[in-house]
Amino acid sequence: LTAIFAAERRIWMVSPYFIPPESITDALRLAARRGVDVRIIIPAKSNHTLADWARGPHLGAIVAAGGAVLNYPSMVHAKAMVFDDDVAVFGSANMDERSLLLNYEIMIAAYSPSTIKQTSAWLEQLINQCQPWQPSESQTRRMLESLADIVAPLL
Repeated sequence: LTAIFAAERRIWMVSPYFIPPESITDALRLAARRGVDVRIIIPAKSNHTLADWARGPHLGAIVAAGGAVLNYPSMVHAKAMVFDDDVAVFGSANMDERSLLLNYEIMIAAYSPSTIKQTSAWLEQLINQCQPWQPSESQTRRMLESLADIVAPLL
């Protein structure tokens, strides 16, 4: 959360399941609104349909604030983030409450310029294979996404 608030130029992240706590969604929205290049890479379809539904309200809020959400064409199980050219973070934690607050997940922060550069280049390769994510226009789908988001902390 601190890295999101401190970012000035970019926040790039990849996560197979994107159902963050509201504090992270809000921080990413604020970052996008202040001109930070926010890009979130997710699989077009993960292996958990309920998680795919629950992510909609979070992603929609970030896109509405000016962030970009990108669909990777197949399942991507990587978890990595780059904040400006200052830090790269990668490890086992998904961007969901269970991973971040309950499970014994581990993330590594790298401050080495070469590691940050390599991680950025890899994320850029993923980005080049993605299509833009679009919020659902279906009122029924949006209702199902909101209902799924209610149980998201259990996912």
